[in-house]
Order: sequence, then C-alpha cells, then structure tokens
Amino acid sequence: MGFTLVELVIVVAIIGVLSATLLFNFRSTQTGASARAQVANVLISDIRDMQSRALSGSNPSGVLVCGYGIHYINATTYVLFARPVSGGTPCAADARPKTYQVGDLVLAEKNLLNPQMVFANAFADVYYEIPSAKGYINNNSLPSQFSSFLIAFSASPGVVTTVHVSASGNVTVLP
Repeated sequence: MGFTLVELVIVVAIIGVLSATLLFNFRSTQTGASARAQVANVLISDIRDMQSRALSGSNPSGVLVCGYGIHYINATTYVLFARPVSGGTPCAADARPKTYQVGDLVLAEKNLLNPQMVFANAFADVYYEIPSAKGYINNNSLPSQFSSFLIAFSASPGVVTTVHVSASGNVTVLP
C-alpha cells in the first residue's frame, strides 16, 4: 500500500504547473493596470488629504498656515507641504507663488508604493488655499487648468495611468 512512482511524478508535475501559473499572475499584477491603479489611489488620497486640511483650516504643529500642496521631487518621490504665514501677513494678502517654496513646511516626503512604478513626467504643483480650499495648479487658478500625474511601469513607459487634478479640486483617473 503506497503510491507508485508514476503517481508521485504526476502530482509533482501538477503542483509545478500550478506554481508557475500563480507566479506568472503575481508578477503581472505587480506591473499591470491594477498596480498602477493602486499607486494612483494612494496619490489621490494624498491630494484629497491636502484639500481636506485646507478646508478644515488645520494647523500642523500649531504653526499658522495659508494652504497645503503637493510638489514633484523626482520620478518616484513627491512632497506634501504646508505654506506657513509669512511675517504676520494675512493669507489673503500673501503675494508668494502658490507653488512649493523654500521655507514651506514639509509634512511628508512620499515614495511611490510600488518600486517598479515611476512618474512618466514631472507634474505641476497642486496647492489649496485656506479656508476655501481654492485650488491652484502651478500658481494658476483658472478652472480650465489641470495637472496630470502620469504613472508608468519603469520597464514599459508607454503604458500609463493618468491622474487629472483640476483647479476646482476634481480628481479623475484614466486607465
């Protein structure tokens, strides 16, 4: 009573085929549309966090701020920042550009979730003013302006997931 050599070889072959199939599917999800969508969702969450902070008028670490934004650093990194009040000047009278500047508070430096993903191009700064959360894209508040975040797999840069952020605050994802 036991298993014959032929039966054992067949079982091992079946396990090998199933393992190879699972491994192939796992690798394709790390670089496919679902992986790009996962990275895009984290980015959208950070953009909406900046909007929410501007709407709530929150002050990080007790520092008075005029707004919150997101700034491109390199192909895998971006910064969430807050614009502190300048020398007692009211935010409404603040003439500084609505983009990341030296002296802004860095709330977090974020790397893309999947190390195989990159931004396919540099994107314009997105900034939200307190208390209305009025949006600015690269210092422009025109409703027709938008910033695109192109997320690509580094080995195949032609395949991208696009995140559009309009000055009105609308965020959309295109596969």
